[in-house]
Amino acid sequence: MPKLTEYEKIGPDFLQHPGKAGTFRVEMPVSAEILFEGLKQPDAWLAMLPIDRAEWHAPLGPTTTRTIGAKDAEMLEQFFEWEEGRSFAFRLERGTVGALQAMAERYEVIPLTSDSSEIAVTFRIQMKGWAAILNPVLKTVFKVQGRRSMRKLAAYLTEQSDKDSRS
Repeated sequence: MPKLTEYEKIGPDFLQHPGKAGTFRVEMPVSAEILFEGLKQPDAWLAMLPIDRAEWHAPLGPTTTRTIGAKDAEMLEQFFEWEEGRSFAFRLERGTVGALQAMAERYEVIPLTSDSSEIAVTFRIQMKGWAAILNPVLKTVFKVQGRRSMRKLAAYLTEQSDKDSRS
């Protein structure tokens, strides 16, 4: 396993910086309750991201940590916001990406109808040193990949919901 790097300890204000944070929204074909509950399940993260490990360190809340891994990479995340059923935010605490200075993500679930919702994802990536020139490019890439991941999540949650209704 490569060496773990400690990242900058940031909070909610990191995500509120105009021009540096990005946001995208995706309508989901499941209720807000199903969406939020799904986001709490490791299998949902495995379905939507190119990772092979997602381990929550319960209890779920504003001090929860989670380990995400893929092949030889690993990230430890620290949640700093949690509003059950509505939103959560986390920062990367440490990981194997040495050029990363700080990163945070906020997921907000917005009810639309009884069987549809919207997810708003706000994120910010800050590379350090010479890699900081990549920040605008990474913001664009994260939006594109994030929307793709949300479509995978929608398919996964719809499939799970269909299985549950047949049981």
